[in-house]
Amino acid sequence: SFNDEGTKFTASTERLFAIYSTFDFTKLTASTAFGGVRSINCLHHADLYLLVASGDKPGASPRRAKIWRDSQLIQEIALPSTVEHTLWNKTHLVLFTDNQIFVYELRTLSLKATLNHFPGNNCGALAISDSNILCYPCPNVLGQIIVHDCKENRLLHRFAAHRTEVSRMAMNATGTMLCTASKAGTLIRVFQIPSGDLLFTFRISNTNNSITSLQFCAQNSNYLLCGSGKNMWSVCYLGEKTQRS
Repeated sequence: SFNDEGTKFTASTERLFAIYSTFDFTKLTASTAFGGVRSINCLHHADLYLLVASGDKPGASPRRAKIWRDSQLIQEIALPSTVEHTLWNKTHLVLFTDNQIFVYELRTLSLKATLNHFPGNNCGALAISDSNILCYPCPNVLGQIIVHDCKENRLLHRFAAHRTEVSRMAMNATGTMLCTASKAGTLIRVFQIPSGDLLFTFRISNTNNSITSLQFCAQNSNYLLCGSGKNMWSVCYLGEKTQRS
Protein backbone atom coordinates (compact mmCIF):
# COMPACT_ATOMS: atom_id res chain seq x y z
CA SER A 1 0.00 0.00 0.00
CA PHE A 2 0.96 3.69 -0.33
CA ASN A 3 1.12 6.39 2.31
CA ASP A 4 -1.21 9.41 2.07
CA GLU A 5 1.31 11.53 0.16
CA GLY A 6 2.17 8.75 -2.28
CA THR A 7 5.85 9.05 -1.38
CA LYS A 8 6.29 5.52 0.04
CA PHE A 9 4.95 2.04 -0.54
CA THR A 10 5.24 -1.30 1.25
CA ALA A 11 5.99 -4.83 0.08
CA SER A 12 6.33 -8.19 1.85
CA THR A 13 7.56 -11.69 1.09
CA GLU A 14 7.75 -15.01 2.94
CA ARG A 15 10.98 -13.82 4.59
CA LEU A 16 10.70 -10.05 5.21
CA PHE A 17 8.93 -6.77 4.65
CA ALA A 18 10.32 -3.58 3.13
CA ILE A 19 9.37 0.09 2.64
CA TYR A 20 10.40 1.88 -0.56
CA SER A 21 10.46 5.42 -1.91
CA THR A 22 8.18 5.98 -4.90
CA PHE A 23 10.56 8.58 -6.35
CA ASP A 24 13.58 6.40 -7.03
CA PHE A 25 12.49 3.00 -5.53
CA THR A 26 15.17 3.25 -2.86
CA LYS A 27 14.68 0.76 -0.05
CA LEU A 28 14.10 2.94 3.03
CA THR A 29 13.91 0.14 5.58
CA ALA A 30 13.51 -3.63 5.73
CA SER A 31 13.23 -6.26 8.44
CA THR A 32 13.34 -10.04 8.76
CA ALA A 33 12.40 -9.88 12.46
CA PHE A 34 8.94 -11.35 11.91
CA GLY A 35 9.68 -13.80 9.11
CA GLY A 36 6.88 -14.04 6.58
CA VAL A 37 4.32 -11.22 6.60
CA ARG A 38 0.62 -11.70 5.78
CA SER A 39 0.10 -7.98 5.24
CA ILE A 40 1.76 -4.61 5.81
CA ASN A 41 -0.06 -1.35 5.20
CA CYS A 42 0.64 2.36 5.54
CA LEU A 43 -1.71 4.02 8.01
CA HIS A 44 -2.80 7.64 7.74
CA HIS A 45 -0.32 8.81 10.37
CA ALA A 46 3.18 9.71 9.18
CA ASP A 47 5.55 6.72 9.03
CA LEU A 48 3.03 4.49 10.82
CA TYR A 49 2.55 0.94 9.51
CA LEU A 50 0.28 -1.94 10.41
CA LEU A 51 1.87 -5.38 10.11
CA VAL A 52 0.44 -8.90 10.52
CA ALA A 53 2.97 -11.74 10.48
CA SER A 54 2.30 -15.13 8.91
CA GLY A 55 3.25 -17.05 12.06
CA ASP A 56 6.22 -18.99 10.71
CA LYS A 57 8.63 -17.54 13.28
CA PRO A 58 8.55 -17.57 17.12
CA GLY A 59 7.06 -14.36 18.48
CA ALA A 60 5.40 -13.53 15.16
CA SER A 61 1.86 -14.76 15.73
CA PRO A 62 -0.79 -13.99 13.07
CA ARG A 63 -3.12 -13.26 15.99
CA ARG A 64 -1.20 -10.06 16.74
CA ALA A 65 -1.37 -6.83 14.76
CA LYS A 66 1.84 -4.84 15.10
CA ILE A 67 2.18 -1.05 14.81
CA TRP A 68 5.56 -0.12 13.36
CA ARG A 69 7.21 3.33 13.16
CA ASP A 70 10.73 4.49 12.35
CA SER A 71 12.05 0.90 12.19
CA GLN A 72 10.72 0.16 15.68
CA LEU A 73 7.80 -1.86 17.00
CA ILE A 74 5.73 0.55 19.11
CA GLN A 75 2.53 -1.37 19.83
CA GLU A 76 0.92 -4.82 19.54
CA ILE A 77 -2.77 -5.66 19.51
CA ALA A 78 -3.53 -9.26 20.53
CA LEU A 79 -6.70 -10.92 19.20
CA PRO A 80 -8.24 -14.33 20.04
CA SER A 81 -7.75 -15.67 16.49
CA THR A 82 -5.87 -14.94 13.26
CA VAL A 83 -6.16 -11.44 11.80
CA GLU A 84 -7.66 -12.09 8.37
CA HIS A 85 -8.16 -8.55 7.15
CA THR A 86 -7.45 -4.94 8.15
CA LEU A 87 -9.16 -1.63 7.36
CA TRP A 88 -8.66 1.91 8.56
CA ASN A 89 -9.48 5.56 8.00
CA LYS A 90 -7.99 8.67 9.59
CA THR A 91 -9.49 7.99 13.01
CA HIS A 92 -10.27 4.27 13.30
CA LEU A 93 -8.57 0.91 12.82
CA VAL A 94 -10.62 -2.21 12.06
CA LEU A 95 -9.25 -5.74 12.57
CA PHE A 96 -11.18 -8.67 11.13
CA THR A 97 -11.00 -12.30 12.30
CA ASP A 98 -12.97 -15.37 11.19
CA ASN A 99 -16.10 -14.36 13.09
CA GLN A 100 -15.52 -11.00 14.79
CA ILE A 101 -14.69 -7.38 13.96
CA PHE A 102 -12.66 -5.25 16.38
CA VAL A 103 -12.87 -1.46 16.07
CA TYR A 104 -10.10 0.66 17.61
CA GLU A 105 -9.58 4.40 17.94
CA LEU A 106 -6.43 4.96 15.89
CA ARG A 107 -4.98 7.75 18.04
CA THR A 108 -5.06 5.81 21.32
CA LEU A 109 -5.52 2.23 20.02
CA SER A 110 -8.30 1.79 22.56
CA LEU A 111 -10.97 -0.80 21.73
CA LYS A 112 -14.28 0.88 20.89
CA ALA A 113 -16.42 -2.04 19.69
CA THR A 114 -16.46 -5.80 19.16
CA LEU A 115 -18.92 -6.87 16.46
CA ASN A 116 -19.98 -10.27 15.14
CA HIS A 117 -20.11 -10.86 11.39
CA PHE A 118 -21.46 -13.62 9.14
CA PRO A 119 -19.44 -16.87 9.65
CA GLY A 120 -17.36 -17.77 6.62
CA ASN A 121 -17.13 -14.19 5.38
CA ASN A 122 -14.12 -14.19 3.04
CA CYS A 123 -12.93 -10.76 4.25
CA GLY A 124 -13.90 -9.03 1.02
CA ALA A 125 -17.25 -8.13 2.58
CA LEU A 126 -16.25 -5.23 4.81
CA ALA A 127 -16.05 -1.49 4.15
CA ILE A 128 -15.30 1.71 6.08
CA SER A 129 -15.62 5.32 4.91
CA ASP A 130 -13.80 8.52 5.83
CA SER A 131 -16.98 9.52 7.66
CA ASN A 132 -16.56 6.55 10.08
CA ILE A 133 -19.39 4.45 8.64
CA LEU A 134 -18.65 0.71 8.77
CA CYS A 135 -20.67 -1.83 6.76
CA TYR A 136 -20.46 -5.61 7.22
CA PRO A 137 -22.62 -8.76 6.78
CA CYS A 138 -25.21 -9.50 9.45
CA PRO A 139 -24.09 -12.50 11.57
CA ASN A 140 -27.45 -14.31 11.56
CA VAL A 141 -29.40 -13.22 8.46
CA LEU A 142 -28.12 -14.32 5.03
CA GLY A 143 -27.64 -11.43 2.59
CA GLN A 144 -28.32 -8.69 5.13
CA ILE A 145 -25.99 -5.71 5.73
CA ILE A 146 -25.38 -3.90 9.03
CA VAL A 147 -24.49 -0.18 9.00
CA HIS A 148 -22.47 0.87 12.07
CA ASP A 149 -21.33 4.34 13.18
CA CYS A 150 -17.78 3.90 14.52
CA LYS A 151 -17.57 7.39 16.02
CA GLU A 152 -20.76 7.10 18.04
CA ASN A 153 -20.44 3.30 18.37
CA ARG A 154 -24.06 2.60 17.44
CA LEU A 155 -26.14 0.68 14.94
CA LEU A 156 -27.52 2.96 12.24
CA HIS A 157 -29.47 0.52 10.10
CA ARG A 158 -29.71 -2.99 8.68
CA PHE A 159 -31.15 -3.96 5.33
CA ALA A 160 -31.45 -6.87 2.88
CA ALA A 161 -28.93 -6.62 0.03
CA HIS A 162 -29.01 -10.10 -1.58
CA ARG A 163 -30.77 -13.44 -1.26
CA THR A 164 -27.45 -15.25 -0.83
CA GLU A 165 -24.25 -14.54 1.11
CA VAL A 166 -22.63 -11.15 0.48
CA SER A 167 -19.09 -11.79 -0.79
CA ARG A 168 -17.78 -8.33 -1.70
CA MET A 169 -18.54 -4.73 -0.85
CA ALA A 170 -17.06 -1.24 -1.16
CA MET A 171 -18.09 2.20 0.01
CA ASN A 172 -17.43 5.64 -1.45
CA ALA A 173 -15.21 7.97 0.58
CA THR A 174 -18.05 10.02 2.04
CA GLY A 175 -19.97 6.95 3.19
CA THR A 176 -23.14 7.76 1.25
CA MET A 177 -23.10 4.79 -1.15
CA LEU A 178 -22.33 1.09 -0.73
CA CYS A 179 -21.89 -1.41 -3.57
CA THR A 180 -22.27 -5.13 -2.92
CA ALA A 181 -21.99 -8.47 -4.71
CA SER A 182 -23.20 -11.89 -3.62
CA LYS A 183 -21.49 -15.26 -4.06
CA ALA A 184 -23.59 -15.82 -7.18
CA GLY A 185 -21.67 -12.93 -8.77
CA THR A 186 -24.27 -12.06 -11.39
CA LEU A 187 -25.39 -8.69 -10.02
CA ILE A 188 -23.83 -5.65 -8.38
CA ARG A 189 -26.15 -3.51 -6.30
CA VAL A 190 -25.56 0.04 -5.10
CA PHE A 191 -27.38 1.29 -1.99
CA GLN A 192 -27.79 4.64 -0.34
CA ILE A 193 -26.22 4.73 3.13
CA PRO A 194 -27.41 4.71 5.86
CA SER A 195 -31.00 4.23 4.61
CA GLY A 196 -30.25 1.08 2.55
CA ASP A 197 -32.39 2.32 -0.36
CA LEU A 198 -31.50 0.56 -3.63
CA LEU A 199 -30.09 3.06 -6.15
CA PHE A 200 -28.66 0.94 -8.99
CA THR A 201 -28.44 -2.65 -10.18
CA PHE A 202 -25.81 -3.76 -12.70
CA ARG A 203 -25.85 -7.20 -14.32
CA ILE A 204 -22.25 -8.37 -14.67
CA SER A 205 -22.92 -11.93 -15.85
CA ASN A 206 -25.83 -14.19 -16.83
CA THR A 207 -24.22 -17.19 -15.13
CA ASN A 208 -22.56 -17.75 -11.76
CA ASN A 209 -19.48 -15.61 -11.52
CA SER A 210 -16.84 -14.74 -8.92
CA ILE A 211 -16.57 -11.03 -8.14
CA THR A 212 -12.98 -10.48 -7.00
CA SER A 213 -12.89 -6.71 -6.54
CA LEU A 214 -15.17 -3.69 -6.11
CA GLN A 215 -13.92 -0.11 -5.90
CA PHE A 216 -15.43 3.37 -6.19
CA CYS A 217 -13.37 5.99 -8.00
CA ALA A 218 -11.75 8.16 -5.32
CA GLN A 219 -12.21 11.38 -7.30
CA ASN A 220 -15.72 10.72 -8.61
CA SER A 221 -18.18 8.35 -6.93
CA ASN A 222 -20.21 8.13 -10.15
CA TYR A 223 -17.75 5.51 -11.39
CA LEU A 224 -17.43 2.01 -9.97
CA LEU A 225 -14.85 -0.60 -10.97
CA CYS A 226 -15.64 -4.32 -10.77
CA GLY A 227 -13.26 -7.24 -11.31
CA SER A 228 -14.42 -10.81 -11.84
CA GLY A 229 -12.97 -14.32 -11.90
CA LYS A 230 -13.54 -14.49 -15.66
CA ASN A 231 -10.64 -12.05 -16.20
CA MET A 232 -13.16 -9.34 -16.93
CA TRP A 233 -13.24 -5.76 -15.66
CA SER A 234 -16.38 -3.63 -15.80
CA VAL A 235 -16.72 0.12 -15.27
CA CYS A 236 -20.18 1.03 -14.02
CA TYR A 237 -21.53 4.57 -14.39
CA LEU A 238 -23.81 5.90 -11.64
CA GLY A 239 -24.62 9.27 -13.17
CA GLU A 240 -28.28 8.44 -13.80
CA LYS A 241 -30.65 6.06 -12.07
CA THR A 242 -30.66 3.48 -14.86
CA GLN A 243 -28.94 0.16 -15.35
CA ARG A 244 -25.60 0.57 -17.10
CA SER A 245 -22.21 -1.16 -17.27
